[in-house]
Amino acid sequence: NEVAKTAEPQLFVARRKIVIHHVGWGDAGIPPQGSLDYFDSVQSKVGNTKGLNRLFIVPSMSHCGGGEGANVFGNGAAVPNADASDDVVKVLDRWVEDDLAPAKIIATGYVDDNSAKGVE
Repeated sequence: NEVAKTAEPQLFVARRKIVIHHVGWGDAGIPPQGSLDYFDSVQSKVGNTKGLNRLFIVPSMSHCGGGEGANVFGNGAAVPNADASDDVVKVLDRWVEDDLAPAKIIATGYVDDNSAKGVE
């Protein structure tokens, strides 16, 4: 929320505030359109963020996880053998430390949303 309230867009860019926002398209609790609107409002208030603000939409994911399909990418659940492209924390670290902004984050889906049952 700090980003949306920033009075001077230059400070956002100068301080390299990085935002990775993800939303599940199947979220029944918070309509995903709200996240799209929020992302757009940040862009309009902050101006040119030079790519420091990214939004990822996860098809069929419920609120912060769960749901049909691939929905695990370090968002509250362990990702076995995760590398820097399928764990949101590692993606963020790589962006901050190595200046490699993510174009995608790879998610994993488990049988019945249970990692013990294996990858679906």
